[in-house]
Parts: sequence; structure tokens; C-alpha cells
Amino acid sequence: MGIDSIFDDVDIESPQSSIIRVNRYEIPQQALNLISHICTAHSDIDITSQWEIFNRQIGKKIIQNAEEYDLKNVGINISAEIDETVSMICNSLENGGNSLRIAVGGGYSAGKSSFLNAITGVGSLLPTGIDPVSIVNTYLNCTSDTQKIIIRGENLKGHSVLLNEDTLACIQHSSSSKVYVASVLEKLTIDVPAADFFDNITFIDTPGYNNSSVSNEENDTKDRDTAKRAINEADALFWCIDIDAGTVSMNDFEILRFAKGKPVVIFFTKMDKKPEDEVDSILKSAYEVCQEQLGKDNMPLDIVGVVSNTVTPQFKSFSDYAFNQIIDKIRDIAGKKDVKAYYKKLLQNVFDTNIAEARESMEENETHRKELIKEKSDLQEELLKIREQKSDFMAELEDVLVGSYDAVLNGYDQMQNLFADTMDELSKSLDREVKWSNKSGFFSDTSSLSKQYNRAIDNFSKYCDRGEALNFEYYKTEYRKNLCDRIIKEGHDDKIKQRQLLQKYIQEDYKNLVSLLDKCRKFTDFLIEIKNIALSQFDELFDSSLDTVKKHNVALQCIKEEEPVDIFTAIKTNSYDDFLACFSLGVDMQSFDNDGFSPFTLAAKFGNNEMIKFLIDHNADPSLSDVRGYNAFETAVMYHYQDICEMLLKKDKSLVHTPHRIEDLIAKNKFSNWICNIVNS
Repeated sequence: MGIDSIFDDVDIESPQSSIIRVNRYEIPQQALNLISHICTAHSDIDITSQWEIFNRQIGKKIIQNAEEYDLKNVGINISAEIDETVSMICNSLENGGNSLRIAVGGGYSAGKSSFLNAITGVGSLLPTGIDPVSIVNTYLNCTSDTQKIIIRGENLKGHSVLLNEDTLACIQHSSSSKVYVASVLEKLTIDVPAADFFDNITFIDTPGYNNSSVSNEENDTKDRDTAKRAINEADALFWCIDIDAGTVSMNDFEILRFAKGKPVVIFFTKMDKKPEDEVDSILKSAYEVCQEQLGKDNMPLDIVGVVSNTVTPQFKSFSDYAFNQIIDKIRDIAGKKDVKAYYKKLLQNVFDTNIAEARESMEENETHRKELIKEKSDLQEELLKIREQKSDFMAELEDVLVGSYDAVLNGYDQMQNLFADTMDELSKSLDREVKWSNKSGFFSDTSSLSKQYNRAIDNFSKYCDRGEALNFEYYKTEYRKNLCDRIIKEGHDDKIKQRQLLQKYIQEDYKNLVSLLDKCRKFTDFLIEIKNIALSQFDELFDSSLDTVKKHNVALQCIKEEEPVDIFTAIKTNSYDDFLACFSLGVDMQSFDNDGFSPFTLAAKFGNNEMIKFLIDHNADPSLSDVRGYNAFETAVMYHYQDICEMLLKKDKSLVHTPHRIEDLIAKNKFSNWICNIVNS
């Protein structure tokens, strides 16, 4: 390839750097290596498994006893509550057992990370800038048990892995790498040496809450949701607002209302951008708008202006509190001065709450049992009354349907007989009158009267002979007695059966209720017993776990980090990983090794195309000469590396105009001279 052809596609010239600083994990392959390291890590501290054994033993006993008493669902729920509490305890212990958690939140560019860097004294450890930075929650454990900063990540399996400071910058939203380390990190934990009043405090650095509609590509989670999760698990909230905002916005109040019940302190950051009287006005205005929006009972503990970009952070409190006083007040409100007592109380509350609920349930069931007794008694009285009513009603009904009915029929028979007797007597009387009239001739019309009478007698006799006088419908005695029995059975007897069936159900309910009460009493007694066992084991296990954590932290303090390989050794050993690691700290391109080579010229000497490409991509100046007086192009010519020469000329075509003759440079190749001498000899 000719020199002219090299210049056909030359990069546009950009500013060149003397000192190059690059986070190694912006290189995709390096990020992939880190991801692999995180994903395959296993915790070297075994806290969770010890507590899982505790939880399984206690939970198993509870479920077994609950099943024995037919209260399986109750046992499962209690076991789940214990499991949740144990997870919280393990989380706290593995994060150093810190007693107080304070979430630090705010919008993008609100100065959260700068604020945390300043108050914890970690320098520029947490990435800062105007771009969105934190996309995973970062926990800063302030503890007097550590003498140096230790960074750990928790992978998706819940295992911890030791990390370096470069990882923090690697999880920025603005990272140029297309491979996101954040996608395999649940959280970051940083152990920080603490000042006295910061001891046993964990600060949680949360993402900016502004992003409410878009999920991060890295972890498919909205930043607002990540921030809310951290606020939810924290004991208190430090809410940061850029003082240029001038007040507390409605978006701020959304989160402040979400933190209801927790102590909240509002910090107006970058206070130095405003004159003192304007700062006073902003703090006062913020206090008034908080009163209006939150009400007197939900006011922030304090509203504070802060300057974070000084050696020691400066504070201006609306309530005239010193910063350590604010911390002390939060400790008092949160009630977490003694972490062991706090978590023991949480575990005890699980048992006490369920025991109280069981007793309350037993009281309700006992009341119900008494109600069933009364209901049964009332029903028995009602049955007795129904039976008494049945007897009275039966007598009355039998009198009406049987006795009185027969009396009517008998009366009718008697009346008919009486009428017949009367007619018979009348007939005899008339017969005598007729006879007397015939003898005396007293009546002239007796014959006519006798005829009429005889016709009446004949008609009545015929009527009686034919039985027409008795030919009417009536109910016989047997039928009426059966009808009477049916009325009683279908009326009062049905009532009695219904009441007896209801009485049976009440007796069954009573029996089941008494059985349930007995089971609840026995299960409650068991809960009291297992509670005492669990709390006793808690004391021993918590002390043991805390001791394990402390020993682990001491061991971490003793780990000696590998001394970074210098840039020249990395180039000479052809170690690209060490080469990249050097740029995380920054490399001066005008530094030289003992032989007078610069990093650029040494890479050219050893023909490392990958290193040369990296330097070109990061705007290192290839025209700078080393102590020997040669630049990278000239060095590549000396060592006959055509591909490197082409790369350098494509970057800077002026390199071809070297003050040294190309022929002379080519001739300086020591290998050519050496091999020629060997052949000629």
C-alpha cells in the first residue's frame, strides 16, 4: 500500500491529550469480564444460611403444630412473617449491622452524590455530574470498625463480590460502553470509616426520581421506583434540591408524602450560588410551603442549606440545628440506637401480634359459644311452648271437629224423632175429634179436615219411609278424627321438626366451636412456648452473626490490593488488561522509561496494534518525541511495523514529514544489523 492511499480516509483532527484517564470498564470486553466476575461470585461470609436454618426450624415447628390443630394457613402466614423479618435482619447484618438507614434522594443534578461524598468524607468516590448517574441503590455504611473504604456488590443471586472504585463510575447512565454492569447488580455497598456521630449509619444513594415513565435498559426498572424502594426500607430521608429551584416543587412533595411517618430533612444544595439573605428567604419560603402542602403534623425535621464543594461541608439550618444534632434527633425518632434490641423487638412482634390475634379470635369465638348456648336454650323453650300449644290446640280442634259435630248430628236426629212423635200425637188427637164429630155432628167440615190431615200424614210417612229426611252430606267421625290429626301434624308438628333440626345444627356448630377453641388455646400456648425458644436462639445467633461480620470486615481490611502495574511494564509484558488499568488512574503521555521511551513510542517499539489503536482513539499525540528524540511513527519505522505506520499516518498524515530520513530510520533496525552480521561472518 502506498503512502498516498493511506491518506484517503483520514479521521478529522480532534484535540489531543497529554494525560489520558479512562475507566477501563467503558471497554466492552472489560465490562464483560467484570460482569462475569460479578455473576459467578459467591459470598465468603455465611450469615444467611445460619439464619435460614433458624427460620426453617422455627417455621417448620409452627406449620407442623398448625396442621395438627387444623390451622395450616395460620401457620404458613406466621412462618412467612418470620421469614420476612429474618431476611431483614440478614440484610442489616451483611451490610455491617448498621442501626440507622437514611435514604438520600432528589431529582437529577440535585447534588445528592456530591452531598454524600462531602458528609462521609469519601472524596470523589461517588460519581457526580450533570448527567443521570446512580441507577442502582448504593449503600454507604459508616462504621468505626473499618479503616479503609471497601466496595462490595450484590449480584442477582444475593452473593457479595469485592469491587474496586472503577466500578462506581462504570454504572453511570452516560457510560460509553454498550454493556451495562448495572444489569447484574442488585446494589452496591461501601464500608466507609466514620466520624463519631456517623457511626452505625447507612446512607442510601438513590437514583434521581425525575424519570417516571421510562425503564432503564440496564435493569428494566424505573429510577423513581428504585428510589421509592430505598426510601421505603430506610428509617429517614434526606431530600436534596438544587437551590436554583428556589422552592419545593410538587414533584418533590410526591416523594415527601410517600415518606410520611419517617423523619425528613430537606437540603438545598449548592448554597454558595446564592447570597446569604436569599438563602434565608428560600429556607423560610420552603418551610411555609411545606406547612401548606404537608400540614403541621408531617413537617420536615429541618430545612437546611448546604455547600458540598468545600473541604468541610457547610450547613445553614432553618431551625438552628447543628448537623450532628439532626442526626441525634433522627436516631431518637427512629428508635434504632440498639440494633440488636430493635430487630429482636421486630421478631417478638411477629409472635405477639399473632398471639394477640389468636386470643382476640378466641374471645370472639367464646362470645359466639355463649350466644349458641342462649340460642339453644331459647329454642328449647320455644319447643316446649309449641308442644303446650299443640295439646291445647288439639283439644280445641277435636272438640270442634269431632265432639260438636256429633252433637249437631244427634240434635238433628232428636229433632226429627221429636217431630215424628208430635205428628203422631197430633194424628191421634185429630182421630178422636173426628170420631166425636161423627157421633155428635158438631163439625160440619170434619171430613174435609180429616182428608187434609191424612194427606199430610201420608206425605210425611212417605218422606220418612224413603229416608229423604236423612239424605244429606256429612263427615263421618273417623274421617274427622284423621283430618284433625293431619292439621296438627302439618302445623305444629312441622314447627317442632324445624326447631329440632335447627337445634341439631346449633349443637353441631357448638361442638365444632368448642373443638376450635380448644385447638386455638393449645396452638396459642405453643406459640408462646416457641416464641421464647426463638428469642433465646435469636440472642445467640445475632451475637454470633455480628461477630462473624466483624471478623469478616477485619479480614477485608487486611486484604492488600495488588499494586497497579506501571504503564511501561504493561506494554513490555503485552498485558492489555494491565495497560487499561493504568488509564483508570491516568497516564501522562510525556512520561518516559529508563530507556527514554514514552508510552506511545514503547507501544510502537513492541508492535502492539491494540494498544496503539487505544491511544489513537483516545487522542494521544503521536507527534510527541520521547527522550531519544523519536515519535511513535518514527519508532514504528525503525522496527519495521507497516500496520502501525499506516494507523499513525491515517490519524496524522503530517507524521510522514519527519526530520529524520526514513532510510536512516529503517536502517536503525537492530535485528537487521544483527542478522546481517551473522550471515556475513
